Amino acid sequence: VGCILFELYLGFTLFQTHDNKEHLAMMERILGSIPYRMAKQSKKTKYFYHGRLDWDERSSAGRYVRENCKPLRRYMMSDEPDHQ
Repeated sequence: VGCILFELYLGFTLFQTHDNKEHLAMMERILGSIPYRMAKQSKKTKYFYHGRLDWDERSSAGRYVRENCKPLRRYMMSDEPDHQ
């Protein structure tokens, strides 16, 4: 529900990907790190290494996430005229 409200409010999709690992990287960039305990208990071990997301921020996908996803607080503090 939160993603739908975000999209209605700002007019664009929060997580624009169909790749699972990239989706997790976007979530971490926007919402903060995935809790260690949750990552360790995940059955999707191919996405994690030592309880952390196995993500290369230097790859083209990594650069895309870094440049196009910002922490949720920054979206909330927007100076856009229709945001106030």
